[in-house]
Amino acid sequence: MPTPVIQCEEISKSFDNNNAVNTLSMSVENGEIFVLLGSSGCGKTTTLRLIAGLDNLDDGRIYIDNREVSSSTEFLPPENRKIGMVFQDYALFPHMNVEDNVGYGLGGDAQRSDKVRDTLSITNLTGLEKRMPYQLSGGEQQRVALARALATNPRVLLLDEPFSNLDAQLRASVRTETKEIIKKIGIATVLVTHSQEEALIMADKIGVMKEGKIEQIDTPHNIFHKPISEFVANFMGMCDFIPSRIADGMIHTEVGSAPVSLKDKSVDNVMAMVRPDDLSIEVCDTGNAKVVEKTFQGAFYIYKVLLNSGQLMHVLGSHINNLELDQEVNVTLSPGHSVSYMDSNRLIHS
Repeated sequence: MPTPVIQCEEISKSFDNNNAVNTLSMSVENGEIFVLLGSSGCGKTTTLRLIAGLDNLDDGRIYIDNREVSSSTEFLPPENRKIGMVFQDYALFPHMNVEDNVGYGLGGDAQRSDKVRDTLSITNLTGLEKRMPYQLSGGEQQRVALARALATNPRVLLLDEPFSNLDAQLRASVRTETKEIIKKIGIATVLVTHSQEEALIMADKIGVMKEGKIEQIDTPHNIFHKPISEFVANFMGMCDFIPSRIADGMIHTEVGSAPVSLKDKSVDNVMAMVRPDDLSIEVCDTGNAKVVEKTFQGAFYIYKVLLNSGQLMHVLGSHINNLELDQEVNVTLSPGHSVSYMDSNRLIHS
């Protein structure tokens, strides 16, 4: 197994007796995009700053390319860590053109012109060399910041909320372009974001953070469909937990049954985890629910329904079928959808 480019071992950092990062461990392979995902104040940006060397850690160890760069006894300055960083506000020099911004970190390198030219080509900025930052679109500014971070040929790329200043339409295209550039170069990357959508799009692996710790590290698919805790399940998107029973390899709920993997043949008092897209909804005068709320999402509606038992659930429905409030409906598990469940210890099994 290859040695990770970035290795964090039980790192901790406190500010005024507040544990911003608490015994956090993670690793990033070469060419991998690792996304730290969490709400404001969870410690994700502090973790990034510890890797970059912008903050000293209190405990633990950080390795880059198998070299210890931070510990209680060792601290390598940021400029010696072979790191490129893109800040949330891009931090471009307003008095420098694109070419000079990108080449800033190269100093008097004899091959400076060649390196700048190659980096501009990789980041699709060729032809914009002489433009000033104020003459660039938001997406172009973001790419200049990325190009400047990559020009020094770093081993690690760190991105702190790099798309948050872009409008929604531009953000989507810039994300795709940035991921393509990172994958073309093949650099170990850590990206910090509070956006679940962004994490799912960008990541090879996601680390969901809560109160300075990582709750779960896994692929985007597994983080969404196979969360290990109630916190991760809810943080990754709307979901409901409904009382269920497992018997003979099936989980039985008020809205239908589905196959489930379980060593024990029979378990009572579990809670099935159901997302809105796991369900189907149709008008039925003798159905098992009624519509109590609906939210238009463009291509679909999210309906809140009240089951006959009094359980509230959310269901995704096509915009073609505009159901009315108080309408009687039948809600069922869609065939083929997997169902996870939470046990009495509040652990989720898939």
